[in-house]
Amino acid sequence: PTMKGHTGGVLSLRRGAVYATANKQKIVFRSSTECKLVGLHDVMPQIIWTNNFLSGQGFSMDSALVNQGNISAILLEENGRGSSSKRTGHINVRCFFIKDRV
Repeated sequence: PTMKGHTGGVLSLRRGAVYATANKQKIVFRSSTECKLVGLHDVMPQIIWTNNFLSGQGFSMDSALVNQGNISAILLEENGRGSSSKRTGHINVRCFFIKDRV
């Protein structure tokens, strides 16, 4: 085993999926929290693009619902560095743009 995490995401509108992705991450992470943050970071551009596209077409989206099962990752996504501890202090700043979008 390579110990690399897997990323997956599904974007659905109304009743069906319009975008789905699943792939193995390219690097090994030190924690599952970091793995989940990078996974959301990889999917977030598609969510933002779809939201902007639909807004340009005249549809309004109030918000995007992001489901996440890792409590540590949820706290970091919502609070950024404010929820960081010794174990998550090494996480790259590039992942914290999610805080501005969630």
